[in-house]
Amino acid sequence: MTPSKKLKGSALLEYLLTVSRRMAEIRNLDNLLTYAIDKIMQLVGAERGYIVLVNDKGDTYFRVKRKIQTPETKLSGETKLLSIPISQGEPTSRSILMHVIENRQYLVVEDAMVDPRFHDSTSVIQMRLRSVMCVPLISQNQIIGAIYVENRTDMGRFSQNDIKPLEFFSNQAAVAIKNANLYTNLEDRTVELKNAMVSLGESETRFRAIFESSTDAIAVSQDSILYLVNPAFLKMFGYNHPDEVLGKSITEFVSPSEKENIAEILHKRSVGEETATSYEAVGIREDGSEFFFEIHISIMELSDEESYSIGVLRDITQRKQDHTQILRQLRYLKSLNNIDKAITSSTDLSSTLDTLLEHVVSGLEVDAATVLLFNPTTMILSFGTGYGFHNSSSLQNTRLHLGESLAGRAALEKNIVNVPDLTESADNFLDSPRLEKEGIIAYYGVPLVARGQIVGVLEIFHRSPLDPDREWLSFLNALAIQTAIAIDNATLFVGMQRSNTELSLAYDNTLEGWAKALELRDYETEGHSRRVTKLTMKLAENVGVSDEQLLNIRRGALLHDVGKMSVPDTILLKPSALTDEEWTIVRQHPEHGYEMLAPISFLKPALDIPRYHHERWDGSGYPYGLAGKEIPLAARIFAIVDVWDALLSERPYKKAWSDQDALVYIQEQSGKSFDPKIVKIFLEIIKEIYN
Repeated sequence: MTPSKKLKGSALLEYLLTVSRRMAEIRNLDNLLTYAIDKIMQLVGAERGYIVLVNDKGDTYFRVKRKIQTPETKLSGETKLLSIPISQGEPTSRSILMHVIENRQYLVVEDAMVDPRFHDSTSVIQMRLRSVMCVPLISQNQIIGAIYVENRTDMGRFSQNDIKPLEFFSNQAAVAIKNANLYTNLEDRTVELKNAMVSLGESETRFRAIFESSTDAIAVSQDSILYLVNPAFLKMFGYNHPDEVLGKSITEFVSPSEKENIAEILHKRSVGEETATSYEAVGIREDGSEFFFEIHISIMELSDEESYSIGVLRDITQRKQDHTQILRQLRYLKSLNNIDKAITSSTDLSSTLDTLLEHVVSGLEVDAATVLLFNPTTMILSFGTGYGFHNSSSLQNTRLHLGESLAGRAALEKNIVNVPDLTESADNFLDSPRLEKEGIIAYYGVPLVARGQIVGVLEIFHRSPLDPDREWLSFLNALAIQTAIAIDNATLFVGMQRSNTELSLAYDNTLEGWAKALELRDYETEGHSRRVTKLTMKLAENVGVSDEQLLNIRRGALLHDVGKMSVPDTILLKPSALTDEEWTIVRQHPEHGYEMLAPISFLKPALDIPRYHHERWDGSGYPYGLAGKEIPLAARIFAIVDVWDALLSERPYKKAWSDQDALVYIQEQSGKSFDPKIVKIFLEIIKEIYN
């Protein structure tokens, strides 16, 4: 099983974030490609893979890395650096790569053996190619290559679900490869410049041409003082003439927080101490604006006493912004994943909304948020929960009609309502003294819609102006969708619980009605079902029966004699002793009761009592002659109570027994008719009742 199938949610995000950070740190292109293809193979569980790069001309493509994982070695396989034109590669992979690169679209082939696009492909047949994925490598809207992976076994088939992590990986890999290329070029340019300056006496004209025409900023300094700069340096820092910068310390062109660090690096390099050759820093332009740059420093020694520092600089602001954007997207995805977990793991709306608002405030980097819940019966929006307020009761009394105030408008119009500055708004939103003390400036009201119906409003509050970008707004919409789902799920669950409760009550009322109907047939046993049910429940509780079993025992006790409906009145109401033939008919009533109730699915767990309550511990009962623990526990419990109530009741064919005589009989039948352990508990209950 591949990591993409093993890792889910936050674990997969953490894996991608770790790989992204590591790729951003690798400067050598060969090392980067080796690391990247290895992680790609792990990510999607591929047996073979390539990273393909486009050359500078864009008309020839070269396969630069290959990773083969064989079943025999069960290892990572081999990684080779190649320089093979795609035109010389395998027909199948060549056509797929060319298609993806030319169209800038990913391609997934779940089964090449049956896919009509590869039906006649010789390489598919000969190499037993089974499944393929290929995604483009795009950096700053420029195609720089593609990632190609394949498998040759049924167990390794790719699916559409596998493309998502691979696409995400390719976006980060493209940035890293682009940066590695830039860094390699930067190193090459530094070496070239250093060599040019060493041979300045022989080739000053050549050096000057390189120096002046270089697109990279170049600064030559001595003891941190700028001695020479090229036009690209002036352009990078926003100056018009070299005289504006020459003679100044290079530390004047970096952020104040980094001045000491840059000065120390230059000093160490000038005296020959070992330090890194490349650094990142924050530059300060002439207009005061900041930007990120990378500087590669080398030392040019003209004599034992005279040396110069050569710095080659490149603006990396876009790269930093791209990296920041990736981290923010990962944070957004992680928040949405955690919200999903909260929604699916809890049916309590209050706790789910509390968790959700924490992620809303932290993810959007705002000060506070609330959820207003909509009641479709009263047509009122009322406070559900809030997070981030100085005073927790600031908005707890909120009750709005549709169209009233900002949230009411958002709900009525089903559109986002944004007020950049509430203090200048004509709305009386801040009139509440409690809310006024919160210092709220910016406001967003987002309608929460589930299945086309409004269920509430998500409100966002910030104590300073907000300047959201497209991604922030997209994340806000995603949070609103999640919030609406949470409210809808909780509402459905509560409604389902209410329906189940009402249905259960209806079932029980029906059963009690059946029991009363049976007693009306034999007025001498009036109240018998109610009494035995009550005492059976108490005995079952003392025996240790679970709550779920108690419900079924109650239903079984109410309907224990339902089978007597099949017994003729001449037998059931006969005042004298029954004949053998009549007893045979009577003893069939447990089986008749079972047959009557078995088709009713919700009563199946309650049928042990109607079917087995005349079985006896010693096996002398009917209709099946079960003995001991062959008799279900519910029937063993009920049998004692049924006999007890029958002994105490007067019948046409007998008088009622005294309590003492009935107790003696129950004790005598312990181990004969009844389970001895249950008899002991029953006697304790009776003594407790009579005491």
